[in-house]
Amino acid sequence: MESSGGNITGVTNEVPLALQIKTALTVFPFKRLGFLFNPREKNSMLIRERLVEVVRPLGIEVVDLRSAPALDMLQENLQKLRDKTIAVDAVYLPADSFLVSNAKQIGAELKAARVKSIAAVESYIDHGALMGVVPDYQQLGKAAAMIVHRHQGGQRLEDMPVQADRDPDLKINGATARLLGITIPESVRKRAIVVE
Repeated sequence: MESSGGNITGVTNEVPLALQIKTALTVFPFKRLGFLFNPREKNSMLIRERLVEVVRPLGIEVVDLRSAPALDMLQENLQKLRDKTIAVDAVYLPADSFLVSNAKQIGAELKAARVKSIAAVESYIDHGALMGVVPDYQQLGKAAAMIVHRHQGGQRLEDMPVQADRDPDLKINGATARLLGITIPESVRKRAIVVE
């Protein structure tokens, strides 16, 4: 992240998983965390590995909800959550392109199932996921523009660290919180962006 060693740099939308999980734990407790993911997407498999590492010391179990890029598999997993044949305290929604493209359906189904959700991307929260610590894409765009500016000024790409959002947004879907009967602690609400 500090130096590629080659002719490349950029920005990342990654928000540390530990921050996402610990923030969610300040709002509600959970011991069984469903992980909805596309096993064909390499990024999702890497996130799964890191998620297991982050939650293991906290005594949290990860329950795999494999949803290959076919709507029937996704719908089957969402139905299992709805009818409680898979019991979890919450679901983690990663930055998985297949799932993000179905954020509206996922948000609606999780709300109908009364399942708490932790989102890695803002669009999930906008469509009904409960909460997440998410990157601010406007800030990432500015960081990318600064990289281009510095490179055009003569700085080598390999000498520029990859940029990340140093102050990601805590977003909470207020309507979902009310539906689930969750009272957001005042200390959390003060720093959150609440969407309806």
